Amino acid sequence: MVDTTISHGIFFVTLPLVIIACGFAALTDDVIEAAQVMGAPLPKCSGRSCCP
Repeated sequence: MVDTTISHGIFFVTLPLVIIACGFAALTDDVIEAAQVMGAPLPKCSGRSCCP
């Protein structure tokens, strides 16, 4: 019972993180430029690596 709980917990925590990471990886420069045209602030990143 404990093994099932732990395995489901690991799966349901990592799955959303993988989906979010894939979504961010799919962003192109065109999408970022369109967001800036619509009023989004300039990103504090250079390329794909963001700085805190």
